[in-house]
Amino acid sequence: MHHTLRKDLIKDVLIWSGYFLTIIAITFVLLLDNLVNYMVSEMAETRMRYQIEEFSKHLSEGDITSITEESEALIQDGSITGIILVDASGLLAQIAIKDGKPPSLNISSNMNAQQLR
Repeated sequence: MHHTLRKDLIKDVLIWSGYFLTIIAITFVLLLDNLVNYMVSEMAETRMRYQIEEFSKHLSEGDITSITEESEALIQDGSITGIILVDASGLLAQIAIKDGKPPSLNISSNMNAQQLR
């Protein structure tokens, strides 16, 4: 077999390229889960801020109908089990539970917002 410097260099470059691409692929797979978790967390935080603003606006306007409609629509999302809204005075303004199931949290009339967290 006749080996030339060019063939040897091409072979070495292909081998090292294969190793490099393998390392990049493994790194990508390992970091992908972290990236997905970060993106989901950011999206959830943004959605939560938006909903808090909307509910606050409806509470300040006394628009209970819109609050009820939005709450009922939100609990249709598979990731939300229920929504409990407490107004600024600490009174429960709205409770919406998925599928009408009773909450596992015992709610009493003298609870404040800090106790619900």
